[in-house]
Amino acid sequence: MRLRRFDLLRYGHFTDRSIDFGQLADGGTDLHLIIGPNEAGKSTMLSGLGDLLFGIGGTSAYNFLHDYQAMRLGGVVENPSGELAFLRRKGNQKTLLDMAEQPLADDALAPFTGGADRAWFERMFGLDHVRLREGGQAILEAKDDVGKMLFEASSGIANLGEELQRLDEDAAAIFRPRGSTQFLALAVAKHQAAAAAAKAAVYSTKDWMALVDSLAEIGAQKQQLNNERRALDAEAARLQRIRRAKPRFLKLDQVAEELAALGERPFLRVDFEAQVRAASEALSAAQGSERTARDSLKQLQERRAAITVDTAVLAQAARKEALVTLQVRASTANLDIPRRESEYNELIGAAKAEMARIGLPGEPIGFDQTRLPTIQAISQVRNMISGYRDIKTRSEAAHAQRDDAQKALQRADERIAGMGPPADLADPLALRRLIAKQEQHRGVEAACADKRRRLANLEDDLRDNLPALHLDRLQAEELANRVFPTGEQVTAASNELAAFERRREAGQRQIEDLETELAALRKVLARIEADSGLPMPDDLAGARAARDESWRAIKDGALAGRAPTAQAMDSMDGHMGRADDTADRMIGDAARYEEISGHGRGISTGTDKMVEYQRQVDGILGQIEDWRRRWQDLWLASGLDAPELGRAPAVLQHRDRALEIVAEIRRERRELDAMETTIQDCRQEMIAALAGFEGRDRSHLSLSELLIDGAEMLSELSARHNDLQNLVSQQDACAASLRDIDAAVAEWTKREAAAMAAWSQLSQGMAILDGEMDIEQAEAVFEPIEILRGKLAEIDGLGHRIKTMGDDILAFNKLAGELSETFALGDLTGLPLEVAGAIVATYDAAVADQTQANLMDQQIEKADEDCRRAGLAVQTHGETIAALCRTAGVETVGEVAAVVARCAKADALGQEQDQITDGLANDGDGIELTELRRQCDAIDPDQIPGRLHEIEQERPGLEQRLEEVIRRERDLQQQENEIRAAQGAADPEQDAAQKLATVVEEAERYLRLKTSARLLRWAIEQHRKEMQGPLLSRASALFNLLTVERYKRLFADFGEGDHARLMGENRNGNSILIEQMSDGTRDQLYLSLRLAAVAHYGETSTATLLPFVADDLLVNFDDARAAAGFQALRELSRNVQVIVFTHHQHLADVARGALGENGWTVHRL
Repeated sequence: MRLRRFDLLRYGHFTDRSIDFGQLADGGTDLHLIIGPNEAGKSTMLSGLGDLLFGIGGTSAYNFLHDYQAMRLGGVVENPSGELAFLRRKGNQKTLLDMAEQPLADDALAPFTGGADRAWFERMFGLDHVRLREGGQAILEAKDDVGKMLFEASSGIANLGEELQRLDEDAAAIFRPRGSTQFLALAVAKHQAAAAAAKAAVYSTKDWMALVDSLAEIGAQKQQLNNERRALDAEAARLQRIRRAKPRFLKLDQVAEELAALGERPFLRVDFEAQVRAASEALSAAQGSERTARDSLKQLQERRAAITVDTAVLAQAARKEALVTLQVRASTANLDIPRRESEYNELIGAAKAEMARIGLPGEPIGFDQTRLPTIQAISQVRNMISGYRDIKTRSEAAHAQRDDAQKALQRADERIAGMGPPADLADPLALRRLIAKQEQHRGVEAACADKRRRLANLEDDLRDNLPALHLDRLQAEELANRVFPTGEQVTAASNELAAFERRREAGQRQIEDLETELAALRKVLARIEADSGLPMPDDLAGARAARDESWRAIKDGALAGRAPTAQAMDSMDGHMGRADDTADRMIGDAARYEEISGHGRGISTGTDKMVEYQRQVDGILGQIEDWRRRWQDLWLASGLDAPELGRAPAVLQHRDRALEIVAEIRRERRELDAMETTIQDCRQEMIAALAGFEGRDRSHLSLSELLIDGAEMLSELSARHNDLQNLVSQQDACAASLRDIDAAVAEWTKREAAAMAAWSQLSQGMAILDGEMDIEQAEAVFEPIEILRGKLAEIDGLGHRIKTMGDDILAFNKLAGELSETFALGDLTGLPLEVAGAIVATYDAAVADQTQANLMDQQIEKADEDCRRAGLAVQTHGETIAALCRTAGVETVGEVAAVVARCAKADALGQEQDQITDGLANDGDGIELTELRRQCDAIDPDQIPGRLHEIEQERPGLEQRLEEVIRRERDLQQQENEIRAAQGAADPEQDAAQKLATVVEEAERYLRLKTSARLLRWAIEQHRKEMQGPLLSRASALFNLLTVERYKRLFADFGEGDHARLMGENRNGNSILIEQMSDGTRDQLYLSLRLAAVAHYGETSTATLLPFVADDLLVNFDDARAAAGFQALRELSRNVQVIVFTHHQHLADVARGALGENGWTVHRL
C-alpha cells in the first residue's frame, strides 16, 4: 500500500492541511523527508496516520482545537489494483466516509492494508524513538516473531548451550585454581587425612575383625532367645484366649436353641404395634369427619336456594359504565361552557384588532386565510434575509483579514531587512560533526574520576590486607612470586595434627585410667591384708629361714663332734613349730591368699602396661614435634613465619585477596591512562576547532566545558539561520494568504450584489410587502401576520370545544332516561351526578346478589369435595388395617398383640446373640470366629491351667539367659565404640587406599569434562558461522553500513540460562555485548533489525507492506551515520514507501550529500 495524499482536515492543531506525496515513478525510490521545528506537528501526523488507517481512539488527545464530532482525517491510498479516496471521522461505527461524507463499508480499506491492525502497524512500520528502542529490545529478547526469526540460525544448537554450561559447571565443581571446596580438593584432603589416620592407628585390623565376628555371634544368640520368648508368649496368649472364649461359645449355642424353639415368625418393624394403633385411631377420626361434611353440605344447599339474581339489570353493565363516563363530562360541561363562551368572544375581539393593525377588512368569523402569505413564503423571505446577513458578515471579515495580512507582510519585510546579511561562518557543519563525535566521550572525564576513586579504594583495601601478611606496599608487588602453602596442604596438615592430638589424648586417657585402676587395686590389697590378720608369704619365708638356720647350727656342731645343747634343741623346735604353724594357716585360707595373689598380679601387669602406654605417648609427642618442624618448612618459601594453624586459612585468604587487588590496580591504571590520553586528544581537537570561530584561550577548559562552549556557539549560529529561514517562510505564507484573501473579498462582494437583486425581485411579487422596502426592515412585517393566524386558529378550536361539550350533555340525558326505564326507577330528575348515582346503586345491588350466589356455589362445591375426601380416607385407613393384619399373619386386629410379643422375645434373643458374638470378636485377638471355635474344640479345658503353670516356670530361666547375652553384647559394642573413637575406621589402610582411588577418579573426570567442553564450544562456533539465518545476515549488513564499518557483523550467542542473545563483532574482531554499546550504536542496531525485518517480511510474506514512517529515529546519529541511515532508507524505499519526520534542518543537507538531488522529496511543515 502507498499513501499518495494525507489530509489533516480537523485534527490536533491542524486545519485543512494536506501533504501530497505525488505519483511514484516506475522502478524509482519512494523516500520522503518531512522537516518542521519542534511542536510543528510531526508526532501528531504520525498518530494521525495510524488513526486514518485504523480509526480514531475513543479517548483521543487531539481534540483540543476541534471537538470529537468535528474531527476529520482524509487521504488517498493506492496499490497495483486501484486507489481509494476516503475520510475518517471519530465514532464507534461507520467511521469510514467517502469524499461526500457518505458511509463506506467497514472493510473498505482491507484490500489496501491487507488486514493489518494498529498494533502491527506501530510495531513494524510506524516508529518513533521510543517505539524503536522498545521494539528493538523485544526483538533481542525474542518476544515477537522477528526475534524468533532472528535466532532461528541457532535453533538447532539451542540445547547445546545448556549442555556446554553443564560441562563447565561440572568441571568447575571438580577443580578450580586456589579453590578448597571442589570435589578434587576435598578428595585430596580426605586422602591426606586418611593416610595420617592410618599411620596413627592404635588397633590392628585383626582385632577389629575378631570384634566384628563376636558381635555377629552374640547377635544371633540374642535373636534365638527372643524367638523362644515370643513363642512362649504366643502360646500363653492362645491358652488364655481359649479359656475366655469357651464359656461364651456354650452360651451362644444355648441362645440358638431358644431361637429355634420360637419357630417361624413374621418380620415386624419395631413400631409395628404403634402403626396398628395409629391406623385404628385414624379410621375412627375419618368416619367422624365424613358425617360432619355431609351435614355441612345440606345446610349450604338450603341457603343457596333462597337467593335470586336479577340478570336483566346485570346485562346493562356496559351502558352503566358509559353513563358514568358521560356524567363526568356533562357535569364538567355545565360548569365550563359559560367560561369558554367568554374566552371565545375575547378572541374574536383580539383578532379583529390584529386585522385592523394589518389593514385587512371583514370579520374574523369566516375570514379567508388564503389572503395571508403562506408559512413557506414567510420562511423563504426570512432565509433570504439570513443569507444576506451572513454574506455581509463574511464580506466584512474578508476585508478585515486583508488588512491584517497586509500588516503581517509588512512586518515580515521589516524584520528581514533588519536582520542584515548572515554571518560568514567558517564551517558550521564540520563543527556539528566534531561535537557529535566528541559527545561520545563526554562521560569519559567522569569515568576517569570514578577510576581514580576506585584506585584509592583498592589501595585502602590492599593496605587492610597487608598487615596480616607482614608486608609493606612495595613488597605487595612481589607477592605473586612468593610460594605459599595451598589450602589442601593446610587442610592435610590440620587433619594430621588433629590425628596426632587425638592419639595423644587417647594414650593420656589410658594412662590416667590405668593409674586410677592401679591405685584402686593397691588400696584393695592393703585393706585385705589389714583386715584378714593372715601371715603373708614373707612371714612364711622368714619362719622357714629361722628354722633352717637353727638346723644348720645343730648340723654343723654334730659334724664338728659337738652334741646339741638342750637350748639349741628347744630353739630348733620353736622355729620349726612356728614355720609349720605359718604354713598350716596359709594352707587353711588358700582362697583368701589366691585373691591377694590375683591383686598382686594385676598390679604387676598394670605397671607393665603403664610403661608401654607412656612409651606410646612419648612416641606421639615426638611425631607432633616432627610435624611442627615440617609446618615451619612448609612456609619457608613464602618468606613469612609459620602462623598458628588456626590463622593459616585467614592468612591465605588475605594473600588471595591481596593478589586480586594488585591485579585489579594494574588493570585500572592501564584503563585510566588510556582514558586520560583519549580525553587529552579530544580536548586538543575541540580547542583547535573552536579557535576558528573565536580566538579566546580555552586551554584551561575540560572536555565537557569545551563541548558546552561549542554547543552554545553552534546553537547561536543555527538559531540565527533558523530565524531567517522561518521569516522567509512567513513572508511567503503572508504573500500567498494575501492573494487568497483578495480573491475572497471579490467573491463575497459579488455574492452581496446578487443577494440584493434577488430580494428586489421577491419583494415585487409579494403584495403585502412594499416593493421599495429595505431587506433589513422586512422582518418586522411578518410578526402581526403570524399573530393573526394564531388567533384565528384559537377561535376555530375553542368553538369546536364548546359544541362538543353541548353534545356530551344531550347524550347523558338520553342514556339516563333509557336506563331509568330499564331499571324500573320511573322519571328521574336532578343533577347528572344524582341521576347517575341512583342508577349505579340499583346496578350495584344486583351485582351484590350475584356475588353472594357465586360464593355460595363455591362453598357448596368445596363441601361436596370434603365429603368425597372423607369417604376416601375411611376406605384408605380400612385398607391399611387389613394390610397390617396380613403382615402379622392374623385375620383380626385383636390377634396382633400375641404375635408382637413372640417377635419381641425373638428380638431380645437375637440381641443377646449379637452381644456374645461381639464379645468373642473383641477378645479373640483378631481371629475369625470359625477358627476360634476350632481352637476351643481342639483342646481339653482342664489341661490349660497346667500348661500355663509350666510356661511361667520356664520364663525366668529364659529371661536370665537373654539378659546375660545382652550384657555381653553391650560390652562388645563398648569395645567397638572405643576403637572407632581411637582411629575412626575399621581399616585405616584400606580407607586411605580408597580415598586415593577417588582422587585419581576425580582427576580423570575433570580432564574428560574440560576436553568435551573445548570440543563442543568449537563445534558450536563452526555451526553458527555456517548456518547464520537470512534475517540476521541482512541485519548484519545494515549494521555494518549504519556504523560506518565500525562493526563487521552480528551473531547469535547464548548467555546465562541458555537464553539466546545478540552480540556484535567490531573491526578488531572483539565480541561486544549490546549493553556495552553506546546509546547511538544501540539505536543503529535497533534500526538495522527493524529495516531487516521489514525487508524480510516483504520478500517472504504475501501480506501487504504499509508505509514505513519514522519520527526522529536519527536523533542519536552523527552526520556520517545519519548519511548511512539515509542510504539504508533509500534502499528500503525501492519496495515500500518511506516517510521520515525530523526537526533537524541540517539532516536535509546530510541527505543531499548522501543521496544527491534525485530519488527523494523534502516537505516542510
